[in-house]
Amino acid sequence: MTLKNFSAQVSSDGTKRTLDLYKSGNLIESLPIVQAGTEHRSLILSTWVKSYQTVSTQKWMVNKETYILNEPKVAELLWENSWVVTSDEEGYTVHAWICCLPGKLFHIYVSPELRGCKTATSLIKHFCGPGSVDIYKPWPFQSRGILWNKNPYIILQHPLPFQTSQESLDK
Repeated sequence: MTLKNFSAQVSSDGTKRTLDLYKSGNLIESLPIVQAGTEHRSLILSTWVKSYQTVSTQKWMVNKETYILNEPKVAELLWENSWVVTSDEEGYTVHAWICCLPGKLFHIYVSPELRGCKTATSLIKHFCGPGSVDIYKPWPFQSRGILWNKNPYIILQHPLPFQTSQESLDK
């Protein structure tokens, strides 16, 4: 089931972030967005690595052997830079998540029920910032104008201090 005729927008009051769902301009529900914790790790890693199966038929995808060798390492290295959309304050039910740093998108996952209402677009704009975003992974939406413009596996060549210095990723 998807939310037809709904739109999503990330909002923040300075103390907490929410994904607000609107229908016909009326706020229907606000879902909390929290920093990923250890309780989210297994979900993030499994949905991240399994995402290849969904898009692996695309001709532009990285080959399966390269993906299997590198993607789990990248996911493990970066998952702590994630935010999760949940339906409860404790964060146990996850509807979407984004792994990014300002201007840099590593991965995003949206559950089927929140697809089609601009959830991913809202999360990317809010957490990656306005303007262009460097995408560090094979991405299934090239045909929609988003280009895979960075090698996601360069991270493995310069792993730390990855989270504090982005210079090595700009190569």
